[in-house]
Amino acid sequence: MNILIICSGKKNRSSLLEKHFTNKYINNDYKSGVIDAFNESTSDTHFLTLKDLEWCNYIVFCELSVREKMIKEFRSSMEYVGELNYIEIDLPREKLLKSDFIIEAENCLERILKK
Repeated sequence: MNILIICSGKKNRSSLLEKHFTNKYINNDYKSGVIDAFNESTSDTHFLTLKDLEWCNYIVFCELSVREKMIKEFRSSMEYVGELNYIEIDLPREKLLKSDFIIEAENCLERILKK
């Protein structure tokens, strides 16, 4: 399965999860990308493209607002984007530590992989 992990880029969580999932759930392929131009990007930050969306079977959104941002960004391609399967990671602000985030992300991914 091709799984695309998208975040706003503020904490580059998508690249963190891509590395973690690649090592833990080895039977799938992963890509990460950011959707928001206002991020703490580094030279290896990958901004989401339509090609990424065409590649994936499933999307993991690292924050609830990211899906809405993606819809705005790719509005002209929404017929295709609307057919994609996705899951959103929803954590309260007080649980935004890296360990809490990874545990919740693993729970979400395991639900995807069981389908």
